[in-house]
Amino acid sequence: MNHLLKLAALLLIFTGTSCEEVNELRGKAPDDPEELKEYNQFKTTIEQGVSGTVLFQEGNCGFPLGDSCRTYPVSRNVRIYEYTTKSRTEGDGPFFTKVNTRLVTTARSDNEGFYQAKLAPGKYSLFIEEDSLLYANLYDKDRGILVAVVDSGWVTMLHPEITYKAVY
Repeated sequence: MNHLLKLAALLLIFTGTSCEEVNELRGKAPDDPEELKEYNQFKTTIEQGVSGTVLFQEGNCGFPLGDSCRTYPVSRNVRIYEYTTKSRTEGDGPFFTKVNTRLVTTARSDNEGFYQAKLAPGKYSLFIEEDSLLYANLYDKDRGILVAVVDSGWVTMLHPEITYKAVY
């Protein structure tokens, strides 16, 4: 993904288009969550780490999709810990009261849900601050929680969804 961003930057240089002109062309952030993820990826300014869009989903989101299902960006603190498995936490997922691994950094998503964090290569677990708790609802095959794998020179795109108010 980072290579696409570099290619876009080269295109800007060769065409003489400025970043400000691109932002003017982009206009308002899209309402569609998938389009918003694409829109937000161009905000990434780091060369290595994790970036993405934090989304909140609520309502009847079952099949067939209910009329009340809404998915929208939210501003939240994204806490990034060393790779964490369920056995290294306290509380019942998806809400956790404590994570017993080292907190590496915290990033704040903006009003369009965009967040980014510069990280060294490695495996990390992301938790979203939700009131006084930490929220994460995805596991890998080893029970690692909301995992981001960062490789040297790459930005990993990870789009956490807060879904506890949604019905499927």
